Amino acid sequence: MRRHVLMVVVLALASAACGQGEPRTSELDALPPLAPPDAPTDPLANLPATFKGALPCFGCESRRYHLNVFPDQSYALRIDEIGGVTQRRDQMGTWVLSSDHRTIVLKGGQDVAPEFFALKDGMTLRKLNDDAREIDQDAAWDVRRVGRFEPFDVALDMRGSYNLVGAAGAFTDCATGKRWPVASEAASGDLETAYHGARLSPGEPVIVSIAGRIASRDRRDGPGTRPTLVVDRFVRVFPGQSCSQRYSSAPLEGTEWRLIRVGTTAVSQAAAKAVSQPSITLEPSSLQFNGTGGCNRLVGDYERNGGKLSFNQAVQTRVACQGAMEIDTAFAQMLPQVRRWRVLGRILELQDESGKSLARFEAGG
Repeated sequence: MRRHVLMVVVLALASAACGQGEPRTSELDALPPLAPPDAPTDPLANLPATFKGALPCFGCESRRYHLNVFPDQSYALRIDEIGGVTQRRDQMGTWVLSSDHRTIVLKGGQDVAPEFFALKDGMTLRKLNDDAREIDQDAAWDVRRVGRFEPFDVALDMRGSYNLVGAAGAFTDCATGKRWPVASEAASGDLETAYHGARLSPGEPVIVSIAGRIASRDRRDGPGTRPTLVVDRFVRVFPGQSCSQRYSSAPLEGTEWRLIRVGTTAVSQAAAKAVSQPSITLEPSSLQFNGTGGCNRLVGDYERNGGKLSFNQAVQTRVACQGAMEIDTAFAQMLPQVRRWRVLGRILELQDESGKSLARFEAGG
């Protein structure tokens, strides 16, 4: 602490003598942007919207995407793998934009890995790899917005909150937050029986898992139709549980970011648990960071300017930890190279000045 105060005093005196109080310039100020500003047209404007495309498929002829994006930040995705016997997979979930507004992140259920699409122009999304990087700069990975919205009946396994008031059942999906009435057909009777056996009071919601589909059915309260859940199969009831918080983007500052990769080296859970979880947290009130590479702790200052970021004056403890030094050393050596950042939902990527990925983190909690 005494050393830190001394450095501040020396810097202040040097500034007064040489620049007569001129504002301090930062190396981040001269860092050029990674990419041009956002395109003037937005493929996610005027939702809902439908995107379609036939993408390359390893082991089949093609993989056809039908993506419906809704204004409440939910989506429905149908993937048909063509070749031999067509295999169909439906998914629902929440979408968020990356911090630089150049990537859309699709996150389905609790155990579904996120998918990434770059916003290429006013009509096009491009499928990215698991690191949110272009697979190759090829339009073969594009899905394009079609002229009109094309809904489809989603069929998949779902987990959500179910309650029954009188004869009217309702289901709220955990992945999207959407709420639908439940049709009195198919396996709805099995769901009602399980609900009566699990609830503690009339009308109390209970978490259930089911296999079902969202289809149009006549409205109960008037003419016309509305989306309705048809329960094809009841799976299980979970008394006393609740839906986890809906997927959302984590802020850069104030979040505990847990290291999952530094350079090309993945951080295994076994190595992390041997000493401590490698992580970093940025505190906006003090513009200081604290973290650990799994063995030694680091503290210091950081500077942020939009999508630009640098770590300065890091102080590290000096402890030797058997079996944990490789990640610990790589973590400490990586921080001074950081010049940029981006958040992709619950993932933080730290980059050098050219945009190369230096480290990848997941939001804790």
